[in-house]
Formats: sequence, structure tokens, C-alpha cells
Amino acid sequence: NTPTLQARMAGVVAGVSTSMPNFAAAGFRYEGVSGHNERLTYRFSSELATYQLVEQQTNWDGEQMIRQVSSVAANGTPNYTELVAGDISIYKFSDSHATWIKGGTWYQVHGEQPLNDTQLAALVKNT
Repeated sequence: NTPTLQARMAGVVAGVSTSMPNFAAAGFRYEGVSGHNERLTYRFSSELATYQLVEQQTNWDGEQMIRQVSSVAANGTPNYTELVAGDISIYKFSDSHATWIKGGTWYQVHGEQPLNDTQLAALVKNT
């Protein structure tokens, strides 16, 4: 229960309510959490790298969010690719940076090493 308690305390500090992502079910190890300015930052790892998952409450849906945080090249090509996991669109900016909206929460994941599509889908499913 320590990770869940840590998440609740970080949520209090950040001023948000949260539920603990199930990193183990997604194939990762939980490393810790901190809260600041209405955001929670979870640290987790695989055998090869460490990652951060930032979550914050939002009124945006996925399409509104991606219009605000993405750009398009002169030829019309967006700076992201889209992966669909269930009914959630995941927007990948690089192999180690992606974002999505789920249940009124905006998630952003960053890491030292690439996350493949299977890892991203498992992470989305377990948030």
C-alpha cells in the first residue's frame, strides 16, 4: 500500500485527486511519485530505462489537446503519430515521448529509452 499512500499524499500536495496507475500490470516498476502545481509526476522503470508519467486534470478531449500541443510541418505533416489503444488515442511525438487523455486526465510520458507500441498500450490500459 505504500505506493498508493504516496500517490494520495502527492495528490494532496498537488491539489488533485488521483488513482494509482498499475505499473506492474503494464510491465514496469514503480519508483515514486511527487505532486506540484496540480500535477502528479510518477517515476517508473523497465530493465533498460527510467520514465516519468505526468498527469493532470483537464477539460480537453484528445482532439482538443493535440491541437494545442502539436504542430504541422509546411507540407502538412503533423509532428506526431497516432496509436489507438482501445478507445484512447495516443499521440507519439518521438519513441520516448507520448501523450493521451483518459477519463478527464491528461497523461504525458517521457523516458530515457523508446517505448514501443505494446508498452504504450499497456501503460494506457493501466492508468
